[in-house]
Amino acid sequence: MVEPQSFTSALLVALGAAPGACLRWWLVRWWSPQWAGRHRLHQLPGKAGAPWATMAVNAMASGVLGVLAGLLVGHPQEELWLWLGVGFTGSLSTFSTLMVDVTLLLRTDHRQEALGLAGASVVGGYSLLAVGLAVGEALASGTP
Repeated sequence: MVEPQSFTSALLVALGAAPGACLRWWLVRWWSPQWAGRHRLHQLPGKAGAPWATMAVNAMASGVLGVLAGLLVGHPQEELWLWLGVGFTGSLSTFSTLMVDVTLLLRTDHRQEALGLAGASVVGGYSLLAVGLAVGEALASGTP
């Protein structure tokens, strides 16, 4: 039997995940044309521009998660974290799609593009996470 607290936690994650996944889908569709020219120029596999759009959404989600973590440090609010941190930003970012994109690039001998995508994802995601964390901590402490 599932404990009521576990069910409530799972429900909070699900309520955050649905809009996060929808926003990710919409942003990738919207941003893909921004990278489509490079995609076609290098004859890359997959939907034109989608790997780089996914990278941009993942980096953005890392920044949002950093802000949330910074705001909640020292102010544990498990419900808010489950809803927005785990649910919303967890589904806004998508590590599995990134790995599929990198693997597809590697399998089609686009090693430079795969390395660039993976590197930009890690560096960009971590950088925006760090900036978001600093912003969240400043907001939480009331420091401008």
